[in-house]
Amino acid sequence: TIQPCTSLKTLDLRGNKVTRRPKYRNDVVLHAQDSLKSLDDRTIQPNERAFVKGMKMHQLKQQEKREAARHGMSYSVHHDARGTQGVMMDFDPFSNPQMQDENLGHRFHNGNM
Repeated sequence: TIQPCTSLKTLDLRGNKVTRRPKYRNDVVLHAQDSLKSLDDRTIQPNERAFVKGMKMHQLKQQEKREAARHGMSYSVHHDARGTQGVMMDFDPFSNPQMQDENLGHRFHNGNM
């Protein structure tokens, strides 16, 4: 991992096997500190860094939504007046019988425990 390298400014991985991985540059830019300014003799532009981080956040949100739906939860994102984002998740144990067994330890029958 390169995340702890807070003083790293330039990194050249050309010729390294890691460069064969799909989107390796995005992974390096995402996990590197903001001090990393150049990768493989190409400048990391602020808009590139912002795009990669935004793309990862979008992927994580989509994954959270899928997981919430899989477990019978509703998921919504809210923004307040300051633009602060919050996530609301509501759990309905009756919507997912599997969750009733696994997480609650008992079944609900006609509203009775």
